[in-house]
Amino acid sequence: MEPDLIDYARVDVGVAAGLTEARKIAAMCETHYISLATHNPLGPVTAASSLHLNLSERAGAIRAMAPRHRGESR
Repeated sequence: MEPDLIDYARVDVGVAAGLTEARKIAAMCETHYISLATHNPLGPVTAASSLHLNLSERAGAIRAMAPRHRGESR
């Protein structure tokens, strides 16, 4: 982050050890003017926490989710 080599930080709440750690990463991104792109390949609980993170942080820019497979119920 220090040498300004990235524009977006892709944060996965499940891999980052939870919402608290993801918010710490988001705070570092905000300090360095780096946009936040949450990532969710795991399921509906992490989708909700990723959405919460995106809506609560100023650095939140985009949200990536895994596509649904054919035949998968909603």
